[in-house]
Amino acid sequence: LLSCHSEYEVRGTSSDINAHYQALLTSETLYKTDNVQSNRTELQAAIHYFDSLAVRYPDNDDIIMLSVRSHYMNGVGYYENDSVVEACQEYLNALEIMEEHFDIDELSEYEIKLMGLTYTRLGELYFYNGTAQPAIEFYRYALIYFSKLSNFNLSNTYRRIGCSYRLDNNNDTALYYYRKALS
Repeated sequence: LLSCHSEYEVRGTSSDINAHYQALLTSETLYKTDNVQSNRTELQAAIHYFDSLAVRYPDNDDIIMLSVRSHYMNGVGYYENDSVVEACQEYLNALEIMEEHFDIDELSEYEIKLMGLTYTRLGELYFYNGTAQPAIEFYRYALIYFSKLSNFNLSNTYRRIGCSYRLDNNNDTALYYYRKALS
């Protein structure tokens, strides 16, 4: 991890950086293996640490991405605990950091996918809380990002948009998106 900070004097010991990075990786691993975010305290400490580094080193893309990933995973943890408002806030924080720091047209595939996943999570929050229009809007943003990726299957995103239109009692449009999902 320290190699990505080579041109910067990062305050704190390498063990500080590694401990916070490990908390982020643990959180991501728990999520990817369908386990509960059991390291919430460590992850929240990592968020504060990476956010403070991002303020100190605003031109370091690696540090900015650590901050974004931490906020995204914190949103996942809040969502797991049915803290919808807090989850939404964390996802929006992640998007805001990305949009303020990066030129959207020059994102890497990883960054594009993270943006799409974040918009998808926001769409889910609204959909499962019975609010169709914001869900549709967030899923459409996800679709925009996912369509920029090579070899990314868009069928789930089309299906989610269709479900949201169905929730909104707009069955013709829902059917249109269901067909796109199937094709």
